[in-house]
Amino acid sequence: MRDTRSSATFRNRLIREEGTSLMELLVVIAVIGVVTVWGGEGFLALAARQQEKAAVAEIATELRFARQLAIGRRERVRVVFDPGNASLRTELANGSGRLLRTYRYNGRRTVIERLSGGTQIMFHPNGRSASPTTIVLLGQSGERRTITVSITGRVALS
Repeated sequence: MRDTRSSATFRNRLIREEGTSLMELLVVIAVIGVVTVWGGEGFLALAARQQEKAAVAEIATELRFARQLAIGRRERVRVVFDPGNASLRTELANGSGRLLRTYRYNGRRTVIERLSGGTQIMFHPNGRSASPTTIVLLGQSGERRTITVSITGRVALS
């Protein structure tokens, strides 16, 4: 047999269910808007810092690549920085100056503040650097990062 009482109670519960009011919906939307505005500013600052970090890491990678090119080709390879154009180029240092690569870091919120060894870094076929160099980069957030090229050719970030 069928229980008519439980069936009627179930039907009554279905009939009494109501949706949300317009006011409740507007409050939820307003809360989401406020959280988005506060979180959005933090997110944009985080994205800017990440762009700065990425530019520094990519410059270090270009230096490491130039060292590997010198070892692999058994030729001297030179990295020339152009702070005014926010770029660097990797070229052969055998007198031909043949361009191998160019990297532009403009738009990355980072500028070169100081190059201790001048605008050129030379890597010899044995992987050594012609002179130790420290590159200080300044991000738009005011954070300084340093890339060091040792006399042995090792490139380190700090």
